[in-house]
Amino acid sequence: MTFSGWLRRAGERPAHEPPPGPARVRASAGAVGLLTALLSCGTCHTPVRVDAASKIVRHGPDRTTHPLRVAEDTRAWVLEWDCPGCDSPSTFTLPKVLPG
Repeated sequence: MTFSGWLRRAGERPAHEPPPGPARVRASAGAVGLLTALLSCGTCHTPVRVDAASKIVRHGPDRTTHPLRVAEDTRAWVLEWDCPGCDSPSTFTLPKVLPG
């Protein structure tokens, strides 16, 4: 295939659209491990611990657990959850460790 043919086919692909749903607030990171992170909600700053391997969010002194949705991207895991403090949908991108 020629380069111009490749460009023409690439232009025919539909643009990537985000999935429908509520707008998500980006969380801020306190500490990030391999598959875990200590995060704060972008809206109410509630501290939570997320575990991508077990797909749970821990919150509060009694470590109440909440569900976590994990989607895999090429270089990161995209973590999504509903904040236990304010119920706003939150998101964080946890980078994968690439072998170096």
